[in-house]
Amino acid sequence: MKKILIPVLIVCAFVTCKSKNKDAVKDSINTSDENRSKEVLEKFKPFIEGIWVKSDYINDVEKTRSPYESHYKLKGVASIAIALPNDKGDSARIGYSLNNHEGSDFVIYFKTGQMSTSLKTSLPDYDIKTNFYELGYKVKNQDTTLILYHYNKNREIINAVKFTKVLNSLPLDDMG
Repeated sequence: MKKILIPVLIVCAFVTCKSKNKDAVKDSINTSDENRSKEVLEKFKPFIEGIWVKSDYINDVEKTRSPYESHYKLKGVASIAIALPNDKGDSARIGYSLNNHEGSDFVIYFKTGQMSTSLKTSLPDYDIKTNFYELGYKVKNQDTTLILYHYNKNREIINAVKFTKVLNSLPLDDMG
């Protein structure tokens, strides 16, 4: 009886120690992910927060002096409203206007995308399911441009739509 009891106790002790180790590793991974998300959030927040409108539209309005004549430039994602949390979470919902008519939202994840200045998103390509979008920024001569990158399944850029910041923060009332 003693011969059976000793190996069983050794196995139980081993299993108990191993499961505690797994929990410690999981906690370590979760803390590491949270720290990485926080670092990414802190890096991107100063550059991407605000209200952004398609740059082609802004440029055309400056040329034509007529929002009506320039409305055709608002096809697809026309504007993006970004308000990020201060320091919690691994993602944020951001609002956008589609064709300057329909409002919706998508998620940006605080995970670096294909470029060091882009974030992964949940914005789907409704035509080709394997394509995906990322939201990034570029700074040139102290001017920041928001860019919505559209990739194919091979991670090649299909197109990149540029946005110009029109407000630094979200209005408290209606976005209209």
